[in-house]
Amino acid sequence: MKKYIKLIVLAISLFIGIKSYSQVVIESQCPNTDFSYHDFTNWSGCYCISQSSTCYTAIMNTGTIPNCTPLTTQPTINCGTTGFLTPLSPGVGIGRPPLHTILTPSNVSYPNPNSPSLTGLYDSLTNYGLKKIPTGVNQVVRLNSWKTMYETSQLSYSLLVDTNVSGLFVYSYAAVLENPGHGCQDQPYFQIRLTNANGQPIQNTCGNFIFVAGTPNAYIHVTTALGHTINWFDWQTVGLSLKPYHGQNIKIQVIAADCAQGGHFGYGYFYGLCVPRHIGIAYCPGSTTAKLTAPNGFKYKWLPSGDTTQSITVGGPVDSSVYQCIISSLFNPACGDTLTTMLLPNILHSNFSYTNACVGTPVNFTRTTTSNTPIYNWFWNFGDPGSAGNQLGLAATPAHTYNTPGTYNVTLIDSLSSGCPDTVQKSIIVYPNPTLVSVGDSICIGDSAKLSISGATTYLWSTSDTAHQIWVHPYSTYPNDTTFIYKVIGVNGEGCMDSTTVEALVHPNPQISYLRDVASGCEPITVNWTNQTTPANSTYLWDFGDGNTSTAANASHTYHAGLFTVSMKATTPFGCVDKFVDSNSVNIFPQPKADFTWDPPVGTRTNPTLTFTNLTQDNPAFSYYWNFGDGGFDTQKNPIHTFPNLEPNEKDYVVSLTATSSNGCNDSIKYTIKIVNDILIFPNIMTPNGDGMNDKFFVAALTDGGAFTEAQLIIYNRWGKKVYESNNYKNDFSGEGLADGVYYFTFKAKGILKDLEYKGSLQILR
Repeated sequence: MKKYIKLIVLAISLFIGIKSYSQVVIESQCPNTDFSYHDFTNWSGCYCISQSSTCYTAIMNTGTIPNCTPLTTQPTINCGTTGFLTPLSPGVGIGRPPLHTILTPSNVSYPNPNSPSLTGLYDSLTNYGLKKIPTGVNQVVRLNSWKTMYETSQLSYSLLVDTNVSGLFVYSYAAVLENPGHGCQDQPYFQIRLTNANGQPIQNTCGNFIFVAGTPNAYIHVTTALGHTINWFDWQTVGLSLKPYHGQNIKIQVIAADCAQGGHFGYGYFYGLCVPRHIGIAYCPGSTTAKLTAPNGFKYKWLPSGDTTQSITVGGPVDSSVYQCIISSLFNPACGDTLTTMLLPNILHSNFSYTNACVGTPVNFTRTTTSNTPIYNWFWNFGDPGSAGNQLGLAATPAHTYNTPGTYNVTLIDSLSSGCPDTVQKSIIVYPNPTLVSVGDSICIGDSAKLSISGATTYLWSTSDTAHQIWVHPYSTYPNDTTFIYKVIGVNGEGCMDSTTVEALVHPNPQISYLRDVASGCEPITVNWTNQTTPANSTYLWDFGDGNTSTAANASHTYHAGLFTVSMKATTPFGCVDKFVDSNSVNIFPQPKADFTWDPPVGTRTNPTLTFTNLTQDNPAFSYYWNFGDGGFDTQKNPIHTFPNLEPNEKDYVVSLTATSSNGCNDSIKYTIKIVNDILIFPNIMTPNGDGMNDKFFVAALTDGGAFTEAQLIIYNRWGKKVYESNNYKNDFSGEGLADGVYYFTFKAKGILKDLEYKGSLQILR
């Protein structure tokens, strides 16, 4: 739209010369014919640089350039802080300017010592007599350059003519041609042609214009610059009626060419506009005069007055009276058109609408003014003196941003070309934006975050939720804290909005890791865990699988037989939890408990065979090993063993039992087994003479390993009188006080295995 406005402003200045803040006409059907886009949109074109006159003669005869390089591939001039740069053109060399250049008041001011015609607003090759861009115009195009080498440039603009929209084409041009004095067919030239869609000229006498160097013409100026004779053509505006071509596709073609011999330059300036077939009326209600203005670029004849000026003033205007203006070509009176209008007062009703007004958000204003004439001016005052530039709106739909809430009086003043102003003022309320208050959340991986927002009426989250409170499920696999940002827009009851962000801080869960020194063994066994969990400052709960727990970082636990599942739960300082269950990770094998008994409890010389009973808890997988301490061994569970009986005295044997499980777990136990002498031998004679032989009544096996622990000895003489008695006999009867002779005795002994009673005779002989 901005591009159209620039075109419109130019049109009004061209037609009626009225200065105003902003102006509008009906939009042109041929946008960018004035290059207001600052590019070649809607234009096509090409250029040719050759070593012969091929380009020149072909375009002179046919209007087309053979082997022409498309306009879109041509290098462009770049404006920079260091000057006006001129890049290479294809195959030409350094310093040659582009052959299609859009000039604006800003870029022509860049100095360039290598290109004098680019320096300043005035063309130096005309001795600064030609203004490159006319006053009131924002941009023009220059075709060709002041360099030579058979340069030829062309631009074409195609349009479907609709005279109901724009029935006139008005173009302005200027040209600078070196005059080498060649024949006419070889001279540099500048040409404007009107052709059909196939490029064939139509209405040659009306649609074409050509300016050839050296051709006599009242508009031509002759100067000398840089040793060259220059013919230059000052800006001329020419109007052309498109009425004969209604409904047709036509081309507007602009051409500039060096001389046919390649040694002399020719270039020109151009811009154009499509405008309505319209007579401007400046007639306010109640006015005593009315001014009628025809489009620029023609010769004029008004009916019924016969005036030949572009504008006429009607005194005592009569409403609904009809006026006509015959417009004809400046160069051919036969080419023209007749414009008709009815004189009516310019009725203007100012009005505008606007969008919702909120602080900090542009308020879009739209003019809805109505008028019976399409040309008018306007002025905005947004009632906001605190904002720069608020007093002037340069568009029909301006936008203004208010930085403070409150009530503002917005004024729109419209006026027509004749003045006829109208004013409308509206009070608008600029509402404050909502103040959003957000509440984020801090969670652990896998949890849901609760995010809240307040301060507005309605909300829209980046998750598409619309509630003031939402649950989100951010997921993070990073080892560090991760922040997830959610955007939310809040709108209050007045339609004003603000946006903010709400954060969900996700803490990582602990990463459980540990080393275990053993995993299996025979009971009891102590298992140690070295904790490598991150973060290290977590707290821990170990479950050893046997009902015992620990909160130590590095755990240690003693197990008895069984298969155990160990688990560890870690909790970070932020409360994030992870748990690892190590199923059946500790396998402790049962430890046999060896034990045995034997029968009889004491072996004797008369019965040295003992039966051993294995008291180890029975397990078919166990194996047993017996060592009887006499060189014998056995692997039966319950063996029978006979000990040696050759010793006359008591003998101790250490018997051991080793029980071994299938997992290699073992236990041993040992007991001392006694083999005692149970053979009592009673003497029948004593010789107590002190020679150390048979001095006492000695009963073998009674002492020194005998099978009897307590004995009673009673001795009687031959008359039956008791002469000796001992209830704890220790083989100490020496016959003292008794005469030699035969005596009788009774012996009673308590044995380890059995009691014994024996009667016998004893002879004492000294």
